[in-house]
Amino acid sequence: MNEKKRYSYAGPVRLYNKIVDHNYKGETMAFTPQKALSNLAWRFKQDYHYNDLDKIELDKKYLSVLY
Repeated sequence: MNEKKRYSYAGPVRLYNKIVDHNYKGETMAFTPQKALSNLAWRFKQDYHYNDLDKIELDKKYLSVLY
């Protein structure tokens, strides 16, 4: 059975291809790296009061598995 892993992100955040944060840091629990990036993007939107429809992009090369 798949287990959730803890992911950490430390890198840039893009809003419509423009960098809005050069070194965002966050952690989340997820089954896949794709879901982890989705969770982190959602959390960024909530923390910085962006609209749910805004396109936030995180680069997977800055994502790491903690355990």
